[in-house]
Amino acid sequence: MGETNINSESVYSGSVKGRYETNLAFQVGGQIFSRNVEVGDFVKAGDMLMVINPRDVVQQTNQAKAQVSSAKAQLDLAASNLNRYT
Repeated sequence: MGETNINSESVYSGSVKGRYETNLAFQVGGQIFSRNVEVGDFVKAGDMLMVINPRDVVQQTNQAKAQVSSAKAQLDLAASNLNRYT
């Protein structure tokens, strides 16, 4: 009798998810600089979980200030145009 080498491989579509999922939302974005907790640690309200790179926060602050300055300049231009037209 001859040997038969059956190599059956099945492919299924789907997705794998964890049993428990928690949606997290952060107040600011940025690169994580250090993580102060490990998986499974107990935390309470107010605990610092992670530290982000302060450079990213400074850049976001500078960008927001530039947008405010631009909006103020547009407002001043619109006000001067209104005064000139009236």
